[in-house]
Amino acid sequence: MTYYLGITIGPITRFLGSARRLRELWFCSYTFSFLMKSICNELTIKYGDSIIFILPNHEILKEGSKKGVGTYPDRLIVASKSDLKLDIVRSIIESVLVNYASLIQVPGLINFDEALKFSQQYFRVNSIKLNIDDLLNTNSINSSHENISRVIDLLQQADLENRIIEFDENRFLQRLFNKLPDTEFFKSQYKTKQDDRFPSLLEIATASLLHNLPNQDKSSLINKYFFNSNEENDNSFFKELKNLVQQNVIKSHHKYVAIVTADADGVGNYLSTLNDVEKLKFSETMFNWSNYTYNILKEFSAVPIYVGGDDLLFVSPIVSNGSDIIELCKIIQREFKITVNSKNMPDLGISFGISIFYYKFPLAEALINAHELLAEMKFNKKVNHLNILVRKHSGRKFQFSLDPNSAIYSKFLDTLKFANKDNLLNSFIHNLHEFSDLHEYIGVNFNRRTNFFKNNIEDYSSNKYLESSTVLLNEIILKEQGELKSSLELTYNLLRYINFAKGLDENDN
Repeated sequence: MTYYLGITIGPITRFLGSARRLRELWFCSYTFSFLMKSICNELTIKYGDSIIFILPNHEILKEGSKKGVGTYPDRLIVASKSDLKLDIVRSIIESVLVNYASLIQVPGLINFDEALKFSQQYFRVNSIKLNIDDLLNTNSINSSHENISRVIDLLQQADLENRIIEFDENRFLQRLFNKLPDTEFFKSQYKTKQDDRFPSLLEIATASLLHNLPNQDKSSLINKYFFNSNEENDNSFFKELKNLVQQNVIKSHHKYVAIVTADADGVGNYLSTLNDVEKLKFSETMFNWSNYTYNILKEFSAVPIYVGGDDLLFVSPIVSNGSDIIELCKIIQREFKITVNSKNMPDLGISFGISIFYYKFPLAEALINAHELLAEMKFNKKVNHLNILVRKHSGRKFQFSLDPNSAIYSKFLDTLKFANKDNLLNSFIHNLHEFSDLHEYIGVNFNRRTNFFKNNIEDYSSNKYLESSTVLLNEIILKEQGELKSSLELTYNLLRYINFAKGLDENDN
């Protein structure tokens, strides 16, 4: 007899949606990883080698997880030849919630009883058990997957149950968030040294500038403006920063950040072909890729929130180390492809939802945007794509999607490299709109379009930016099969992003 145990923790969307600051988003996301890791630890203590962790790969994660970064998912599935008593499992869950409550107390503000009431009433920790007459072995691929699918279906049904909460959760969370650094949870799970604190969005947005400052100047700015954050000091911060860096180094994108969510494409279908042992090996492969991704994010001055298996959530500057956020995602995507191909796995992919926003824009709304962008890619079955929304401080916004392995992306990089003057973009775009009927008539006759630009835009022939923009437009028209309206829109949005990433868009905020 084989016993399957499934556990889920929620409500994820609701909890993450309550975050208004970055450290609050970290806390909400990391809470689920912490709770699941704690449950895994307690199950291991109770049942030892008699259980096999199908999801997550606890043996790997418990040794190699990075401090302060979520790596455990919100779902757990274990298999065992020994009976897994649900009353024992539920007592384990209860003990984990009690421990969590002890860590989120705030001296003089939130006592243990209030924290425990929140933990027990707010979180939905559902557990189910299936008894299957199917021995654990590497030959029972189909039956094993069917059993796991049944566990997942039952867990999803349990997630739909409503939980009655008998207290003001918003008031409780507001008080907790305000004093989060004072909790043992923050001190034990995030801090590695006494003066550790979570960076602000403005600090992330300007990370590339701060990184290049002498240590003394950098420390002085951080101590003065970020330890006791006050939005009224933001203008003073930028004035002081301008005095410390070279002239015209500060660009408009230094007031913007990106919140990015990513998810692997095709993993579910691939896992359905594996037995339990092969699933564990796949988990190990994904863990190695996650570690690489974590290091890449840190080098880019990005802040990893969740790096678990085939899912990512992080906040990043727009430009860092001479690269932009799109190139960062391309590097992560490339390493994913190298990792899965090196293990003779099918050609899996990974897609990104990238929400770029002004640092004072509501964080919760930007996170929703990122999830929606990713869901849009999944719905349209676009594999290995980046879906990007740029929301300017003025409220203006534009969106586009890119396949980093396409010819369009290659031409986009060429244009990005040559971008130098904002007025050239305006001339190019004005020409496209002013003579749209003529461009539609020209169609895919690229020589005629090039000659037209030469005759109507001053200095066209001597400017590689304009030439590369024309090549980009032509490539897009080919991809769109001559559909001019969509081709012009995509070209326009790509060029707007290029100007934004290059800091040439001071009049487009």
